[in-house]
Amino acid sequence: MRRFQRHDRGLAEIVGTLMLVLIVVVAVTAFSLFVAGYQAQLQKEQAAAHQRSLENIRILSVSTVLNTTNMGANYSSFSFVAGSLDINTMIINELTVNGQLINFYSVTPLGSSSVVQVCELCNRAMSPFQNTVPEFNLSSLEQVTIAVNLTTWNPIVDPHGGFLAFYNLASFGATNFISISLYTALGNDFSRVFAAPTAVALTEQSEIFSGGTDTPVVVFDGSGSVVPTNDTIVSWSWLITDLTTPSWTLPGGGHQLQGEKAVAPQSDFTTSDHYNVVLTITSAEGLSGTATILYVGS
Repeated sequence: MRRFQRHDRGLAEIVGTLMLVLIVVVAVTAFSLFVAGYQAQLQKEQAAAHQRSLENIRILSVSTVLNTTNMGANYSSFSFVAGSLDINTMIINELTVNGQLINFYSVTPLGSSSVVQVCELCNRAMSPFQNTVPEFNLSSLEQVTIAVNLTTWNPIVDPHGGFLAFYNLASFGATNFISISLYTALGNDFSRVFAAPTAVALTEQSEIFSGGTDTPVVVFDGSGSVVPTNDTIVSWSWLITDLTTPSWTLPGGGHQLQGEKAVAPQSDFTTSDHYNVVLTITSAEGLSGTATILYVGS
């Protein structure tokens, strides 16, 4: 009997030792797997952080189209050039203008005729939207032109508007600035603010001496217009409308004069008629500013 008891006790000790060894092995294996998983996750995060730090996009220039139905009070569309300074391809998954999400825009690489249409919320099962994508790739050192339609998006019609909801650029300061932000899939935000010029329009009567006689002229003066630092005005356009006689045009045809100081003979304007004069200036960065004055013929 005693022999069997000793044998059972020895067997139990062996089984207990084996179980302890097994527990230790399982624990060590689990810890090793945890450490390996943690190191892999850490390496992945470090690689992502390194790739994120390499991302760099520069928004180079902007070109706007005034909303002519509102006498230039805001923009109907604009385009801008963005360039990659990264050696890797970046995924651009969001575009905002003045803090407002743009739903639809087109991307054209410089020197290419291939256009990518990006639509974030489009139903790509519908025929008007089948060729759109939710994001686009910006390749290594590539430059693209991005065109945006600044009207409200109507999902029933095509082409789409840019904004998801009504957004008046004039009310929110876009006649003073345009803020563009591009967001990447890695969480970077690349922005640039373009400040619009301020148009200042004046008018005065003067005289030009020529051929021994003085000719009365009207001078439309936009030289007092102001642009932000490091920018210049590249064009002055004067749109003149006779409020008294709508059919009136300048003797040369049309209603426009060009130049920082546009000069027209006083005889071109009917005495006592009221003329609406709109000056539109455009800066080298492609932004426009307008000013409206009233001129009375004399």
